[in-house]
Amino acid sequence: MLVYNRFTKNYPLICRISNIDINTDISIPEIGYNRVPNGLHQLLKRDIYILHYIENGKGIYMDTHFDKTCGYLTVPNEIERIVADDEQPYESCWIMFRGNLAKEMLKQCHLSHNCVFPFKYNRECFELIKETIFREDYANEYEEAYTMHSLFYKIMALHMKDMEESEPISLSVVQQVARLIEKNYYNPISITKLANTFHMSRNYLYTLFKQEYGVSPQEYLISLRIEKAKKLLKGSRSNLSIKEVAISVGFDNPLYFSRIFHNRTGMSPSRFIKENNVF
Repeated sequence: MLVYNRFTKNYPLICRISNIDINTDISIPEIGYNRVPNGLHQLLKRDIYILHYIENGKGIYMDTHFDKTCGYLTVPNEIERIVADDEQPYESCWIMFRGNLAKEMLKQCHLSHNCVFPFKYNRECFELIKETIFREDYANEYEEAYTMHSLFYKIMALHMKDMEESEPISLSVVQQVARLIEKNYYNPISITKLANTFHMSRNYLYTLFKQEYGVSPQEYLISLRIEKAKKLLKGSRSNLSIKEVAISVGFDNPLYFSRIFHNRTGMSPSRFIKENNVF
C-alpha cells in the first residue's frame, strides 16, 4: 500500500507499507522516501531496525556528519538524534525490518548500534528502494510483500559485497573497547560486561585501558558523555531541554547529570547555556 504524506508541498514523505508478514525470520513492514526541510531536528526512539541511504544533502546523526556517501542505522530502543543541514537538507530512502535474524544479519555487516557508516553502494540501495516504492503493477498484497522482502536481501548482498571489498581494520582489544564506548555512550554501559565480552576481568581491563588512554573506562565514558552534552547545549538549533540532553547522552537521572556536569565544568547546565549565548 502506497501512502503519501508531506512536511510541506516541497518536502514529500512517501511510504510503501506491507500488512503481510511472510515469516518471523525477517519482516519488512515499510520502505520509504523523503526530502526533509532545512534544519529539521528530530529526537526519536523506535522499536524497529531501519537502514537509511542518502541520495543528496547533508545532516548529522548521533553527532556524526553524513552525506550522499553514507548510510545510517537505527536499532530498536536506542535514542535517535537527526539534524538536517541548514543549507543542504538531506534526501533519503529507508527500509524498516525486524525478526529473529535481523540482529545477526547486521552483525555480519559489522553494524549493531545507531551509527553512520560509509558505503560504496549507497546510491544503488537508494535506487532499489525508490524503484520498489513507486512500482505500480503489483498484482496483490502478497506480491508487494514478497518484493519488499526480496529488496531487503538485495540490500544485504550489497553490504556483503562492500565488506569483502573493504580493507580490514586491526584494533587492539583496548581500542575496540574504546570504540564500543564511543558508539554506545548514550546507552547504559556496564564496564564489567564490556570486560566479559573480551574475556578479561574488570581490573585487567582497567589496567590496560589506563595504560592506553591515561584514564579508566568509566572515566572515559563520563568524559565523553559530558563533551557530547556540551555540544548539544551549545547547539542553538536543537532547542532541547536539559532533561532531553541528559537522556540523549546516557544519563537517566537529570539531577545526577546536572551534578556531574557541574563537577566537570564548574557550572550548571543552565549556566553553561547562558555563558555560551545559546538563546
